[in-house]
Amino acid sequence: MHRDSPQANGRPKLPLIDTLRTLDSISDIEHLKSLVLAISMSDLNLQPGWLPDSPVILLIKRIMTLDFNEGFALVRRLWRPTQDSPFRVGYFQLTLSGVLIANCRGGDAEFRQWVWDEIRFLRTNGNAIFTMHRMAQSLVAGLYAVGMAIEENTEAGRAFLKTELDLCLSSCDGKNEKKDFLRFIEDCFSSVLAGNDPAAALRQCRPKIDPYLEQAAKAKLEWREHSLLGIAMRKLVI
Repeated sequence: MHRDSPQANGRPKLPLIDTLRTLDSISDIEHLKSLVLAISMSDLNLQPGWLPDSPVILLIKRIMTLDFNEGFALVRRLWRPTQDSPFRVGYFQLTLSGVLIANCRGGDAEFRQWVWDEIRFLRTNGNAIFTMHRMAQSLVAGLYAVGMAIEENTEAGRAFLKTELDLCLSSCDGKNEKKDFLRFIEDCFSSVLAGNDPAAALRQCRPKIDPYLEQAAKAKLEWREHSLLGIAMRKLVI
């Protein structure tokens, strides 16, 4: 039976629209999780015209600010599309990858392993799941940006990232697709550099991101004027 809002322990909770209006002040993770799961199972009445993607993304963002692992558990549960999923296939996952990279500093070894497992899974099965090759490639690029953010900043981390990037680029169809792939990583990774000095933040990320910068140079990628990575690159002497 559909309902306006889940209940916990027999106590009525705020309706979804009121929860979203006051989201920044809510710290009840169990209530927020119950809303995410209810929406994902189409067990919650939404406002007319609402897509389920938007409220779920907002709720997961809030949960991650409170407890990254609780938010990650939901991402992991919802990431792979199912036949009865109410979310827009591909677009929902792209938005989730943005949420992950904005909050991934709280991730642990299990989170890192999941990122690389999903990248490898998408390289093999992405086209079949998401039907559009470009969508599958964008998801791989988004997760690779997350991987760049969370890998150890060592020579071993650099070597691992280089190997994974080479494999990702080998699945691209031609120079233009490789450039698009690298461009999407730029867009996603820029959020890691958010702060007063993107160039200083970029310095702290090296040497592990050098394989990406080297491939971007080979592709003659022109940095976007307003991307934080582009701003940082223009400030640095490479």
